[in-house]
Amino acid sequence: MWNSLFEWITSSSLAYLYGRDEIFHEEYLSVNGREYPRKIILRNGCSSEIKETLAGCISRALTAIVTALRLPIPISTLEQGMGRLLETMSFV
Repeated sequence: MWNSLFEWITSSSLAYLYGRDEIFHEEYLSVNGREYPRKIILRNGCSSEIKETLAGCISRALTAIVTALRLPIPISTLEQGMGRLLETMSFV
């Protein structure tokens, strides 16, 4: 799973994590000596299916994670942030 996460991360993901808009993704094509690809979306709908499956898995686990870590943030806020992060990833 960890390797998959690193393969899904794009320069758009890094822009999001650094608090920048996706239009600045080119600034994050290379960070700390590691290159990050541009976001790829498969035309046949597979990318959406993969993203929706992952979103469902995250959604089911989020309550337990928030409880275990005692995070003082509403789950809905985390879900929105995770959803925006998933939008920046390539699922191929």
